[in-house]
Amino acid sequence: MATGAEVSEEHNPPSIFIDLNQPVEKELHLCKFEDCQRPRRGYNDFCRQHRAIGKIISGKIARAKAIAEIDARDKSNEVTEVNRTGSEDTNDRVVVKSFWADIWVMLGIELGFYLLILLFMLPILILG
Repeated sequence: MATGAEVSEEHNPPSIFIDLNQPVEKELHLCKFEDCQRPRRGYNDFCRQHRAIGKIISGKIARAKAIAEIDARDKSNEVTEVNRTGSEDTNDRVVVKSFWADIWVMLGIELGFYLLILLFMLPILILG
């Protein structure tokens, strides 16, 4: 194009390149795992087999992470003693009775009840 006395060249825009060898997207109803052609299950992106494998792997990762956190938290192998704060009152303690202790208590109450009945019925039986 010529404007006045100057000659300028037209610059062509760079050519647009379209890659025709793009990876083919899978159909929506198929498992998204690499070359798997099984149908997806439910609202998941993978088939049953690959979903199960994913759960196992995520469980192993979570377990390794938890172990690492415990190891980072516990640097010593010593047992630490925790001191109780507050009153040392015995009323704060919880007493757990065994099953047999409850049986003996009920047996004692029942025998006491029978002795009272016998004590009140004895004069009636004697004078009777």
